[in-house]
Amino acid sequence: MARRSRKSAASNQAAAAPITVAQGGTWAPLSDQSLGKIQQTAFTILTNIGVSEAPDTLCDIIIDAGGRCENDRLFYPRDLLEAAVQEGPKQVLLAGQNALHDLKLGGSASYTGTGGAAPTVLDDETKTYHPSTLADLFSAARLADTLDHIHFFSRSVVARDIEDPLEFDLGTAVASVFGTSKHVVVSASEAAHVTKIAELCYEIAGGEAAFRERPFLSLNINHAVPPLRMHAQWGYGMIYVQRQKRPLPEGRFSSGNFITQLGNFGHMRGLTS
Repeated sequence: MARRSRKSAASNQAAAAPITVAQGGTWAPLSDQSLGKIQQTAFTILTNIGVSEAPDTLCDIIIDAGGRCENDRLFYPRDLLEAAVQEGPKQVLLAGQNALHDLKLGGSASYTGTGGAAPTVLDDETKTYHPSTLADLFSAARLADTLDHIHFFSRSVVARDIEDPLEFDLGTAVASVFGTSKHVVVSASEAAHVTKIAELCYEIAGGEAAFRERPFLSLNINHAVPPLRMHAQWGYGMIYVQRQKRPLPEGRFSSGNFITQLGNFGHMRGLTS
């Protein structure tokens, strides 16, 4: 009952909130021809230079799709990358638990969210810092829920009072989802934790089908790092999500550029082809 009351209150509050979504897409510093050159150059780099330190599982997937692995470098087939770009979704829904908080990526709308994963919190009364806790994370989510200009929530502090990796991941997800009705972004420290996070989301949503229709939680996966290297653990996490067919949208915030993003598309195309 308390849960339903909170959702009802959030609905009323969101309905009265001002529209704070910015409309982008008007600034175009590059011509379509220049953008095409960047894309083709990225294709060339991934096919001729490749990426290093790719996990064996990923190498097998890309090799089966026509790529090759030589001297610890993974080379993507050009047709795989081109197909991935052409067939990728043009719009992605990052749902809120309240439909008024839905984020539709792919158009001209621009959204703002939290993040940072700070290890300490400033006590306003004592003016001293203390290690951040799960309670601090929950408070941050509740605060984000009331701020009209914040459209999604990613952990702004770390629950340092939880040492077990699985309990840490689940605790972060619970505190975030129960703290806000807006879309939530979390991480999984190990690939196997994805299943536990997904099962938690199913229970909250009222079943797997309901969550698949409206995925209110997504994963932050940083699998690519410069210079043109793969982060093995995050790479396995990305593969695990796809192979288990878990309905967890992945925000692949690779520490790179357009080249690594093309690699992202190639991974997904290889897994589904």
